Amino acid sequence: MPEQALTPQLSFILPARNEELFVGMAIESIRRFCPPEILCDIVLVDHGSTDRTREIASAAGAIVLRPSVETVAALRNAGAKVAKGNIFIFLDADVTLTEAWEAGIRETLALVAEPPLALSGSNCDAPDTDNWFLRYWFREMARDEKPGSLGSAHMIVPRELFEKLNGFDESLRTGEDPDLCDRTKALGSAVIPRPSLRVIHHGYPVTVRAFVRRERWHGGGDLVSLQRAAASKVVWMTVIFIALHVAIIAGLFVSPALALVALVLLLAHLRLSVRIRFKRMRGMAAVRAMAIFYLYYFGRGLSFIHNRERGAR
Repeated sequence: MPEQALTPQLSFILPARNEELFVGMAIESIRRFCPPEILCDIVLVDHGSTDRTREIASAAGAIVLRPSVETVAALRNAGAKVAKGNIFIFLDADVTLTEAWEAGIRETLALVAEPPLALSGSNCDAPDTDNWFLRYWFREMARDEKPGSLGSAHMIVPRELFEKLNGFDESLRTGEDPDLCDRTKALGSAVIPRPSLRVIHHGYPVTVRAFVRRERWHGGGDLVSLQRAAASKVVWMTVIFIALHVAIIAGLFVSPALALVALVLLLAHLRLSVRIRFKRMRGMAAVRAMAIFYLYYFGRGLSFIHNRERGAR
């Protein structure tokens, strides 16, 4: 057999830190659902795990790296440097593929390989439970057929395109995935969402504290520059959220009528957010999503303070 035929066509690149509960499942799902006629390799890039993540991945046949880097963007770039495939699939180590992914991946690979090349992927679905965050937030996100960008928890990009883009921006602590999508479009290539490529994220937050911390972290991605912040709809919606709270508090001391009006506007703000983000959601599901949106904007608001403190240090 010619040597070229032995070169993997796909490279799965998994950044990880203390993922011993899920990394074995992730790799097993790759082995199970990657079409048998498509060769692949798996590269796990570890970021200082103190559990058995590396041992489990190595035993499952993955290439394991331990680069000395600071950001998850740099982790993914490190994996891409040793990956052998001509198409990269970036996958978080707590994400598993599904039968639906297997059914749609061949068509997707053909789409991204068409000149001038394209970036694809899907928002990660959540396990089927009654947890509010999973059911009324993350599962609804996964159904979005026209997301603004694609997350690097499941992103498919040809090596040639990735190299033209010089990979992920390693200076970004978070938000490296929308940044890559923006640069892809600026290059003249397409970003093609494929929600039919169902993957399941097992590490989504399921508590109020964890959800707020997640959004505080991700909010920093919009605050890396004034230009990026000014262009972010989420930042402006968060500013409105904060301003309405200021009006409510001020109204309690100055005018109860002002506080009441601000409260009504806050509820309208949350309802509008649900209508924009989850167009099909109605009834009590929408009310629950409003409560989650409140926590979402609260976490994003905290990122203003968190990001400023990091900048000061």
